Amino acid sequence: ENIHRGIGLYSLKENGYRITFSPNVDVQVKRQGDTTRIAYHTPIGKVSVTEVITEEMKKAGASITWLEERAIKTADDYRVLKYIFENIEVKPDYDHYAKWQAEVGDDGVACLMGAFAPSPIQHIQRDLLEATDFFYHYNDFQKEMQSLAEGIEQVYDQLLDVVVKSPAEIVLWGANYDDMITYPSYFEKEITPWLQKASRRLEENGKLMICHTDGENLGLMDLIQDSGMHIAEAVCPYPMMKVKIEEYSRRWGNKITIFGGIPQSVLSEDTASEDEFQNYVDHFFKAVAPGRRIIVGVADTTPPNAVFDRLRRLGDRVEK
Repeated sequence: ENIHRGIGLYSLKENGYRITFSPNVDVQVKRQGDTTRIAYHTPIGKVSVTEVITEEMKKAGASITWLEERAIKTADDYRVLKYIFENIEVKPDYDHYAKWQAEVGDDGVACLMGAFAPSPIQHIQRDLLEATDFFYHYNDFQKEMQSLAEGIEQVYDQLLDVVVKSPAEIVLWGANYDDMITYPSYFEKEITPWLQKASRRLEENGKLMICHTDGENLGLMDLIQDSGMHIAEAVCPYPMMKVKIEEYSRRWGNKITIFGGIPQSVLSEDTASEDEFQNYVDHFFKAVAPGRRIIVGVADTTPPNAVFDRLRRLGDRVEK
């Protein structure tokens, strides 16, 4: 289901769709110990990725592979990847999703995972290039990158067509924003148009759009507010990030539902004392009052070494 994670594609039950490659793309998978190498052979060349997940990573809480080798290594790889993406078909898999949705039932809302990157360019940034290399390529290989983005766009258009017709109530469209990595001018140019496009299509079909906004949002506050997203998930405030929870509530609270607000650092004895945890929680509930558009959650995720009793007491406070 996630063998194509190295090129940013999934076919999970949470997706509501299946990714199908052209018969002209031969996918070869070779596993050895903790390492998996996936090679994509096409009529115009090949690209490959190497993924790693170790027992140590699993014990530390990792549930997704580390990309040891990225798909783009030279300028020639852009052409091969464009061929792969141009020949992908996205097919609905609503039954698979609906079965999971029924299993969730009244325990929550089964959020459909539409696209982990919100736009074709950020797909390249997030999945196909190492973080630093992306910025060199974004400057040095603009023509090649734009051409590949056009190939990825036809996949994203298909994704959007499929998810808006799905039985989902909420669709995730985009993740991992940060005012240094997805800096404001880049966000406005490469991400905002797709967020607004997806939001508009989802709204027209009676659905809400959620985004995983788990980075430093200080420089993106206005852009995110005007992006069209309905729910900002994994909102991580001060003391882990610069923006305080009261600032999020004040600036976004009338337009965006805030999902998160509890920094994972306050749940661990290694990073917060009992008094620091209690003081933060007391402050949090005052800062988000009256709590009209807040879903209390841990941002980005509950760490493996969290004090379970703190989670339990946090739940008690939510009830009260």
